[in-house]
Amino acid sequence: NQCMTRLRECYDRTDSVHRSEFVGYHLLYCLYEGKSDVGRVYSSVPPELRRSSHVAHAWAVCCSLLSMEYVQFFKLAASSSQLESCLIKLVADHARVATLRAMFKAYKQEKRIELTYVADVLGMTHSTDSIAKLRGMLAEFGASVDDRCLLLHADTDLRVNSTRKITAMGGR
Repeated sequence: NQCMTRLRECYDRTDSVHRSEFVGYHLLYCLYEGKSDVGRVYSSVPPELRRSSHVAHAWAVCCSLLSMEYVQFFKLAASSSQLESCLIKLVADHARVATLRAMFKAYKQEKRIELTYVADVLGMTHSTDSIAKLRGMLAEFGASVDDRCLLLHADTDLRVNSTRKITAMGGR
């Protein structure tokens, strides 16, 4: 893969001060690529680099997403550096879909979930723009929304079709 090749070339040319930063990016890129060997990559990192803030943060991001700890994932994403956040944004949509699916299952009996709570869980703010973006995303997924709440129906479930567009199946 050309991106990883370039990253390794930069890593080989950099001084030891920045090596941990490149290792952190490598872990996040492996997560983006969907590689199941993120753990193997991490285990090959020397202990002194594992203790660095860049590698520790990237590893925490990987672990939170792989263990489906979505709230933790979005908290870590919010505390990421600029370049880390660029890589994390590549997997954030997947994490949002997975989070919404989990919320649909967990809160079906509630029938309604406050949009501000959904925004909190998805790592979004309560600003007008952010809530509007959330509404748009939920509408794109086919979910029902009223003035303040996401409306759940007993037979509603988020599905990803072959074009990777998410749609809500069932009652509306």
